Amino acid sequence: MGFLKQLARSLRPRQSVVEEHDLHMLYLVLEWRAETKTPSRARTAPREDPSITAERLSASAALLSLSELRNVVKRHVERQVHSIVRDRSGVAFKLDVRPSSIPSAGRGVFAARSAVPGQVVALMPGLVYPKQHHRDIPGYPSFGNESMLMMSRHDGHVIDSRAFERFNISDESMREYNAARRKRDGEYGVDSLWFHQGLREHPSPLALGHIINHPPSGTSPNVLPAPVDWRDSDVSRIPWSLYKVPGMEAVPAVVPGIAFVATRSIEHGEELFVNYRLNPGVVGGLPTWYEAVDSEEDALRWL
Repeated sequence: MGFLKQLARSLRPRQSVVEEHDLHMLYLVLEWRAETKTPSRARTAPREDPSITAERLSASAALLSLSELRNVVKRHVERQVHSIVRDRSGVAFKLDVRPSSIPSAGRGVFAARSAVPGQVVALMPGLVYPKQHHRDIPGYPSFGNESMLMMSRHDGHVIDSRAFERFNISDESMREYNAARRKRDGEYGVDSLWFHQGLREHPSPLALGHIINHPPSGTSPNVLPAPVDWRDSDVSRIPWSLYKVPGMEAVPAVVPGIAFVATRSIEHGEELFVNYRLNPGVVGGLPTWYEAVDSEEDALRWL
């Protein structure tokens, strides 16, 4: 890597170091999947090609700017999501929800078929709040255990899955929320518009990302969240919807979302795990069950 590129990276905000790490990993596995995928329609194992090495792919990634990495990753993920949302039978990949392998963790998400590195295996359903609308998220800024059903992209978009799960926020909190929204936005601010009905009626079979657990001690994550910006006019088929404010068009030009990509081979029956990267500075402290995969990475993520 050239001196100027090293200098540019050293001057980036520290949060972007974590984003770059994620994008680099996603680039490696997504490019590997694209280069090894058999072009025929038959579902066969990826072909072996000695020229497709981690070193070569890593060198290619190092030549790209952070913006270029984002674009390449999004294109790869969008192609896969495009196929997933049009395949409601889940033929390409299937998931099971059953008791987690982690004691007292409740539900877990398991692969009902094996997956290769770089394969999109789940989607994060929910209502997407841009950074400028975080204060409109019900319960902001104190979410408690509800935060396990929410996920933030590196660009600040938050996907809130609580409505998708029919999470029961207290009646008092919801009344206060609705009252504040009505005062500001009129009848637009009622709970019935908190989440688009179409998402509940036509969920994707892979829209289970909000149930994926954080790995227990001694276990590494096997999926990584990846950004995807949906530009298709048929937004009713995607499992996330953009939070709408008065005056916004009915069909937004771009709906930001999150897909989960396998970072290694995942066997049939294996539970999916994703690094929650909880904020170490959260008021009240972290849950007792949470053990950081990388505490330094968590700290950088929330600076």
